[in-house]
Amino acid sequence: VSWRANTLLPPVFSKYYNKSAKGYPLNIKKANELLDKAGYKKKGKWRVRPNGKPLTIYFGAMQGISAQQAEYQDYLQQWHKIGLNVKLATGKEMEMNSFYDTLEKPKQSKIDVYAAAWSLSSEPTPTQIYGEDAPYNMGHFVSKENTKLMNEMNGSKAWT
Repeated sequence: VSWRANTLLPPVFSKYYNKSAKGYPLNIKKANELLDKAGYKKKGKWRVRPNGKPLTIYFGAMQGISAQQAEYQDYLQQWHKIGLNVKLATGKEMEMNSFYDTLEKPKQSKIDVYAAAWSLSSEPTPTQIYGEDAPYNMGHFVSKENTKLMNEMNGSKAWT
């Protein structure tokens, strides 16, 4: 089952899930404003990095059913509307095992952004998904500040 997430906490944690949260619906105007403000200006059809060099973003997507293929094409169309030169990482959707083998490598450079499948954590903390050693932290983002904030979320002070 898939749905557009509106918070980090899924509905299964009904005591903590905020079903009235709006999430982040598609907003092309805001996306353009944020990219412009961050220095990613349009130069012709595509945006460039703040230093003026070309920007290409590689999107990792797994092979799947036709509905997924249509969803991936929609993502590409929306990114292209705002001037982001996003391409499928290998020129096509990837076989599932190859996709995950690539993502799990901390220093891989084939995929910048991806659409993946994952299951929910057994508790409503993001640590098991985004923690330093979490198997689902496929973006491999780790910082002292992020770890500190997650540890504070897991402490008793978070409930006061």
